[in-house]
Amino acid sequence: MQLSLVRVEAAGRLKKVQPSGIRRMFSQTNNIPNVISLRLGEPDFSPPPHVLEALKEALDEGKTHYTPTAGVPELLEALAKKAKKD
Repeated sequence: MQLSLVRVEAAGRLKKVQPSGIRRMFSQTNNIPNVISLRLGEPDFSPPPHVLEALKEALDEGKTHYTPTAGVPELLEALAKKAKKD
């Protein structure tokens, strides 16, 4: 079987599409030292074991959907308590 490549031209109107705000922000943070990039959902480090265990528990509990835009209430409460304590 022989494969052949076909060149495809994008529609001209696609050249007028502006990057979204989040894409502009990502490009602005590319060269800032010590910024952890999560833009593609692929961190450049392996999660620690306790995070993997929490993930397994969440999956077992059926937590497989996107979180609310405002955040997970329990997590927000825990973060607020920690910030107040610290």
